[in-house]
Amino acid sequence: MIGEYIELIFSDLIILCIYLVNNKLTPTYIHNVAI
Repeated sequence: MIGEYIELIFSDLIILCIYLVNNKLTPTYIHNVAI
């Protein structure tokens, strides 16, 4: 139960970091992927 909770937080942090890095490098990258 606790392991799954930590795993969810960890995955969310990774996604957030990737989003921030991509947003800084190429702001249009996220927009293109969204479409």
